[in-house]
Amino acid sequence: MKKLFTLTALLCQISYASLYANIVLPPKNATPPFLNSSERAPPRQELERLKPFHALLEAKAGYFYPTNPLFKKIYSGGGIYGLEASFQPWKYLYPWVSGSYFSKSGNSSGGDTHTVITFFPIGYGLKYVVPCQEHIDFYLGVGGLATYLRMQDRSPHVKRTTTNWGFGGIVKTGLLFNMSNSLFVDLYSDYSFIRVDFDSDEEDSVLRQDVSLSGFSFGVGLGYRF
Repeated sequence: MKKLFTLTALLCQISYASLYANIVLPPKNATPPFLNSSERAPPRQELERLKPFHALLEAKAGYFYPTNPLFKKIYSGGGIYGLEASFQPWKYLYPWVSGSYFSKSGNSSGGDTHTVITFFPIGYGLKYVVPCQEHIDFYLGVGGLATYLRMQDRSPHVKRTTTNWGFGGIVKTGLLFNMSNSLFVDLYSDYSFIRVDFDSDEEDSVLRQDVSLSGFSFGVGLGYRF
């Protein structure tokens, strides 16, 4: 009888310990019951992406589609290539700088003279980057552009080579696909508005028209997050 009583007491202690472990103590990785789904901690990768003082560097390649009718008639669109660097001083904000290159040949509006246009936009501004899924970030940015333009013509009525600077702005948006905590792919779309003014020159028998370099750019970038 004494042995039976001792065995019963031991079983009760074991049952109580098991009940306490399953009910009172939460699982190792469980979310506290007082937090709802919107308050739960984001995944580790998202926390790494939002950590301040990140720097991003990417190489970009895309297609430039001009919106100026005269530019489209003479040169149409073409490939545009560049580099962009940005850093993260605070959470979602990224100041950025960039440099791009575009060059295309065509024929003058009369169709009888070969011409080449080359320009180098240098951009600066601010982007707002926010995670929209675990591995995808959306961004929207604005900035300014300083653009160096070089035009080469074979016409006897204008200077063979003309250069000048123009200024304007840019609006950009895109999606960053994070392949890892460091490597990402950028699908981007930009709209730039740039105008380069030319003064009359004694060597020109034909007045050089001002040039609009405004247009859309669509493309992809491959980048690394430091």
